[in-house]
Amino acid sequence: MSWWDTGEGDNVIGDAPADLMGDALSEISYAREKRSQPNPNIQQLIDGFAHALKTYGSGDKGLTLKRSGGDDITARAEDSDEEIAKAFQTGFQQIARKYKERWDRDPRVQELAELLTFVLGYQPERYMSDAQGLKVRRISIG
Repeated sequence: MSWWDTGEGDNVIGDAPADLMGDALSEISYAREKRSQPNPNIQQLIDGFAHALKTYGSGDKGLTLKRSGGDDITARAEDSDEEIAKAFQTGFQQIARKYKERWDRDPRVQELAELLTFVLGYQPERYMSDAQGLKVRRISIG
C-alpha cells in the first residue's frame, strides 16, 4: 500500500484508506438503490459527511466543499441523513485502523476530507445524483 503527502503540513492519505472511503460511498449508494431511491445529491452527501466528522471529534467546525465552475457548498450537519452519516462513521473506523497500523495514530479530520476529495475526483456520478460535470477542488474544514 502506498501513502502520499497531501501538501497540508504532514498530512498523508493512502490507497487503502481511499478504497475504504469509496466503500463507504458505495454502501450509501447500495442502500438507497435497494429502496429504489437515487444516489444522494451533493448537499446530502456533504451534510452526512459533516455530521459523521462531528461525531468523530471535529466539534462544530464548518465544512465547505469547493468546486470548480460552481458555488461552494456549505455543509449543514444538523440536516444530515442518519444513514449517510452512519456509513461515513463506519468508514472512519475502518480508515482509522489503517492509520494506526502505519502511523500509530488516528487520521486527522483534514485527512478524512482529503480522502473524500480524492475519491470524488474520480467518477463522482457513481456516488451522487447531481454530479454531472462536478469537479471537487477541496473540502475545507474550519
